[in-house]
Formats: sequence, structure tokens, C-alpha cells
Amino acid sequence: MNHELGISVGAVSMQTDYGQRGHFPSSYANIGIGAGIIYYLGYDVRRIKWNDRLSYMKNHLKLKVEFSYMSDNFIHRGDYIKGHSANAIKLAAMKGSTKIFNIGGQLEFYLFELSDFRKWEPYISGGFYHVNFNPDLETSLGDWRDNPSLLPDFYLDGGIFLENSNTQAFSFGGGTKITNSDNFSFVIDMRWQRFLSNKVDGLDPNLSANKYREWLFYFNVGAVFKLN
Repeated sequence: MNHELGISVGAVSMQTDYGQRGHFPSSYANIGIGAGIIYYLGYDVRRIKWNDRLSYMKNHLKLKVEFSYMSDNFIHRGDYIKGHSANAIKLAAMKGSTKIFNIGGQLEFYLFELSDFRKWEPYISGGFYHVNFNPDLETSLGDWRDNPSLLPDFYLDGGIFLENSNTQAFSFGGGTKITNSDNFSFVIDMRWQRFLSNKVDGLDPNLSANKYREWLFYFNVGAVFKLN
């Protein structure tokens, strides 16, 4: 078996209950950061026998295990903060954030045989993660915990969730490894990650516009070293 260890850093764009659904800046302007430790487990393609029934899968698959940290900040954008109504003013004053820890893995399918030792090794991937998240909320109007009326009414009836909690997420993505030597590779990776909770951003109002669970897009680059 081949063992590889590396690090990655990148940018996170998270879709949340902040902002207006279908409004491009609301969906993609929340840019945060991410960083992780990554481990790869794959077959030693030099030792695969030509008559091995599983040789195709061994030549195309790797397991990637990841522990990563992400953080992002949110504000409301779109039509809901326009004007001088009480709700518009309160929404415009809100600022949210969340911190996310992921631990899990992806199965990567390489489009070309790894035994060809190509410099560029493009792949597609799918995975599953256990997620710990810790959201927060503040408003420039003052301390909403002492004065809940500083928030729109529809958040006050169970619409705020600011507990450190856990959920799961699944992902789909792709990228490429760029191999410059026998022991070192660069990785360019991107993935879409969908959470199985609607509370990762700290908001869970009973509104039709906010009924969808959070998801994020993560673009990252990494450096990977072979251990054997």
C-alpha cells in the first residue's frame, strides 16, 4: 500500500439563511477560509499483477482522509435590507459567523491509470464527513441577548441556534494532482459539501425562504508527501 500525508489551505463560500435566496451575492459573497491535514491510502501500482481481477480499481482509486477547519462570516444582502422598515434595519445590522471542523474521507477516482505515472492526475471524488460546528450572531444595534427586540420577530420563536453541535455532510468534487517528483505532489481540489442540518449558520427560522440546509463550496490547494 502507498501512504501519503499533506496539508491544504483554501477559500470557503457558504450558502446560508443569511441573505436572499436566488440572489448571487447572497450565495457566493460569503468568503471564508479553510485548512486541513490530509492522508491518502492507495495501492502500490508497481506491485499490481497484470492478471489481478481488481487491477482496474487499484489503478484508479485512492482513499483520502481529512481533518479540516473552516470559518466564515455572514451578513444579509438583497432586497430584504432595502428601505427603512424595522425589519430591514434589523436585518442589515445582523452579522453571523460559524466555525466548522470536518473529519471524514473521500474516495477519489482517477481518470487515468495511476500506473502510467502521469504528471497530471485528474480525478473526481465523493465523500462523507462528521461535522462539528459552532455558530455565533451579533448585531450592530446592541446586545440582542439583553434586548431580543433588536432582531426581527421571526428569529425569536426558535429561529436562533447558537450551540456547539454536530451533524454530518456529504460531498462531491474533483481536482488534479501535479506530480513533480517521486515523493512530492501538488493538489488542486474543489468540492461541494452539503450539510444534513439547517443550523450550521446559527439561523433556523420557520420561513419558506429559509427551508433549505446549508452547503458550501471549498476550493483548496495542497502539498502532499509520500511516506513510503
